[in-house]
Parts: sequence; structure tokens; C-alpha cells
Amino acid sequence: MSLDGRGVDEWPAESYREDEDGNTIPEVCLGSEDYLEAAADRLRTLCDAGVSFLMYDGTFWTGSCWNEDHDHADPYTKEDQCDAAVDLVQRVHETHPDVLIEMHDMVSGGSRHRFTPVYYRYADPDSYDENWGFELMWSPMEDLRSGRARSLYYYNLACNIPLYLHIDLRDDNEHCLAFWWYASTCRHLGIGGTHRDPQIAAANREAMKTYRSYEEYFKRGEFYGTKDCREEAHFHVLPEDDSFVLTLFNLEAEERVLSGSVPIADLGIDGDEHAFIAQGSHLTISDDEIHWRRRLPAHSADVIPVETIHLEEFERDGPAESA
Repeated sequence: MSLDGRGVDEWPAESYREDEDGNTIPEVCLGSEDYLEAAADRLRTLCDAGVSFLMYDGTFWTGSCWNEDHDHADPYTKEDQCDAAVDLVQRVHETHPDVLIEMHDMVSGGSRHRFTPVYYRYADPDSYDENWGFELMWSPMEDLRSGRARSLYYYNLACNIPLYLHIDLRDDNEHCLAFWWYASTCRHLGIGGTHRDPQIAAANREAMKTYRSYEEYFKRGEFYGTKDCREEAHFHVLPEDDSFVLTLFNLEAEERVLSGSVPIADLGIDGDEHAFIAQGSHLTISDDEIHWRRRLPAHSADVIPVETIHLEEFERDGPAESA
């Protein structure tokens, strides 16, 4: 916690920043070798003890540093800051390659803003595994209603780097709209906060049971949207199984009928060789397209799993046994 002074004295004094005149600034310079060695040693100790996930927060840019003993450029730049953050990931992954490491923005840290591109340095050897979900954690429902959290939909269309986000469910509703929106757009989901309404809390628990049944789709599936149902229809496809889960969202304040269609081929599924078995009667297949029509209450969501099987098996066993 170098930004506000808390815990600064827990780090080597040699890692403190210096201004252009050589005066010590009581903040840690993340590009200091003394800091990097100490931080990497502490993180490896945690991983040795069994920690399997690390979240790299605290990556705020606090300003330039002119300390000539830090083995960085003079002055220390924002690019140097990114180099140091990735360096700290690589030092841990070198000894613990299976530990998941999430990286906040390497300059703007835990804020809703991105200073660096979301893919920056991701492809480096032993680099970070996940991006931070733009700090959309404190008021998830409000962020969704205001439109801010809809950015997660577009992130998924553009980028396959997993997002991690820890959300507070205390402002969710009886339809678990917040839960399902973030479950559908964040491949790594953390949850905190129990709703004070026991009925909503119970609904959240039931939603989690459903999520657990299909979590492989949400965590590892290919994400697709549609042109005619933007933001409100999310497809999570497992290409190796030719199966998918469709999540539908009514983001408006009144009951609506959501309808749309998408060519089967656009989902990477061979519709000529497969039969589709959907739970419920909200999906139909015709003209090589998937069509849906579903009436949803205001501010609600629905999850529709779809199993596909090879036509030869379908014709032999029939839909009931296959399902």
C-alpha cells in the first residue's frame, strides 16, 4: 500500500522513490529491484503454502522516480511501471507456473479506467493470466442499470483474455440479474455480500447451483453475441462438444418479449450433422438458424442450455433417451 502510506515501512528503504533533486519520497517504487526481490519472495512463500490465485492490485502510477540505485530508466516512466509489473508476474510464474495471476491495469490500477490496452504484454512468456473487470464490483446492479457494466459484453466480443471480478450481491434483485450478467461476462467470478432479503439470498444460491452445472461453458466457452439482440443474448459455446448455453437478459424496467436469431454456422457448430435439444420450448431450429422467443420480467435473466448430438445417434435413440 505505497500510495497512501500504509505499510510503506514494510518494504526495504532502498526501494523508496526519489525526486529529481534526490529527495526521498515515502512511497515504494515498483521498479526498484529491492522491491521486486522482496515482493517476489513473499509471493512465492504464499504459493509454496498452497495459494493458487494471486490478484495484482496496487499498480497505480505514483509518479516518476530518479533513484539511480533502482536499476531503471532515469526518470522512471509509465512504460517502466508496466515492465516491472510483468516482471513480478514472471518471477512468480517461473517457479509456480500453474498459479493464476490477475493483473489490474498497470498504470491506473483498481479503477474503471484502462490506461494500457487490455492485451498489453499478455503474450509475453510467463505473463499474467487474467484482466481485472474494470472495478465494476462495488455496486454491480447500479453499474448494469447505468450502462457501465455493459462494457463487459463488448470486451468479450473483442477479447478472449479472461476477466476476473469480485462482485457484491447485496444490491441484486429477485431475478438474480446482477449475478447472471457478471457470471456471463466474467470467466473468473468472485462473490461477496449476502442480500438482506432472505428470498433474494435464496434465489442467489439457486442461481449458483445452476451456474455450477454449466460453469464449463461460462469459464471456457467461446463467447458470441448477435446483431439483432445486442447485449441481451450471450452464447457460450464449447466447440469440441458442439453444445452451448444461451443467457438472455431483459435490461429494461418493463416486461418484454426477447426474440432473435443467429445462423448456426456463426457459432462454430455444424448444424447439418447435429440435432439440438433445448431445455424448455424457447428455442427452435429452422433454415440453419437458431431462433428464440422468450418473455422476461423487467430486469431479469434466463439461462437456456442446449445439448447437441450427432444425427445418427439422434435417429437411433430418439430425443428422450439422448437428453
